[in-house]
Amino acid sequence: MIAMPGGNPILASLVPDYPMHLLEVQCIENMEEYEGELKVLLGFVKYQKNLEALLTFVGENEEICKKLPRETLRTIEAVAEIKELEEYIPNIEEQEVINMCDALQQLRQEGRMEGRMEGRTEGRREGKLEAEESIILEMLKKKLDIPLIEDITHLPTERILEIKRQYKIQ
Repeated sequence: MIAMPGGNPILASLVPDYPMHLLEVQCIENMEEYEGELKVLLGFVKYQKNLEALLTFVGENEEICKKLPRETLRTIEAVAEIKELEEYIPNIEEQEVINMCDALQQLRQEGRMEGRMEGRTEGRREGKLEAEESIILEMLKKKLDIPLIEDITHLPTERILEIKRQYKIQ
């Protein structure tokens, strides 16, 4: 596994050469190969961006989801980036096991998960546009030629001219 440029044997001897096993959760086709809490955790990660698929998965694994330890819930919140689950579980600190089915049903009714996902996507899109606009604006202020800006940013001339007009740059 280790390929050291120049073949430094001293450095290579300091780094253990262990095999690495990776699991790409999005590519798991047969979730039935997994059991218990691990299956639920992997399911939440796999279906975190598709609420309907997630709810179907939870429905199919309802018995496991009704008895999740608090630590598993915390792991799901962190790994699957679903922070608001905790809000739907009353007295979470006092409970040994958590019923994820109830929490998900409440979450779905409010549409919070879908709204958050759409908001994140929209926020990323807006952030990208703002960064793009900022870079083009700086290039225009430095009096770079439009074809050069187009060449560097790979954006159409119309977009560059639109920003130029918007900020009234001569």
